[in-house]
Amino acid sequence: MDADQKVRAWLERELGGTVVAFDRQARWRPAWFADVSRDGRLRRYYVRGSRGGNFLEMITLAQEADVNRVLLKHGVPVPAVHGMIDDPPAIIMDRLPGRANLATAGRWALEAIAQVVGVPLEVLSRPGEGPSSSSYWHASYQNLLSVLDELPGSGDGAGNSAADRARAVTRFAEHVHAFGRSLEAAEAQEISEILGVRQPDLATAEAALEELVLTASPDRDAELVRYFHRWTQRQQFLIEGTGARHEELIHISPQPLTGWN
Repeated sequence: MDADQKVRAWLERELGGTVVAFDRQARWRPAWFADVSRDGRLRRYYVRGSRGGNFLEMITLAQEADVNRVLLKHGVPVPAVHGMIDDPPAIIMDRLPGRANLATAGRWALEAIAQVVGVPLEVLSRPGEGPSSSSYWHASYQNLLSVLDELPGSGDGAGNSAADRARAVTRFAEHVHAFGRSLEAAEAQEISEILGVRQPDLATAEAALEELVLTASPDRDAELVRYFHRWTQRQQFLIEGTGARHEELIHISPQPLTGWN
């Protein structure tokens, strides 16, 4: 049984009803749009699959589903999660109207948090050039290899996206080489200032910062959100010129939040 059949079967078995419309989304990761008729009503779902292959996931699908559940519980308008499929790995969630807007995706959240805690944010200047250390190189090459591994078997409704991704990741690797060392040095320096202790390298600094984030009191929120906002901008410099929809958006100004006491 192929992935499409497995997803259809799960929807009818676990959610009840009959699948009356089922389309695979034309993108490089498996995903499906499904309409299920149950008790005289039509329900629309989005099935979000795992990237798979050798791609280094930032979070697992299960963690992503948990984040959606927490956000929905606190009134954030995100899709409700209805379950998880083990094979193929996928989240079953409501399909909401609208379209994806990666240009504002995380940076809006950080800038909104900054508004709530009342902290001003700054716009960073372009980093200085200089070869990077192994930390950035490892991530860029691993992702490049995972994309190239998919080229011979490209198909699955992805069109020529595999070749485009190979070019994009190559450009990313070029930026890592040009800016990586400068960005790493800035990260380690800023984390050292936050911790009040000089950190010997970025890996040690990030581990120490994570410990702080897990135990910090609310009075540290302002400096932490400003740091993570600068971090997102540094990552933005690395994807410039890769063809990503949000590559030119270094800083945004969300609408003022209302209803906060």
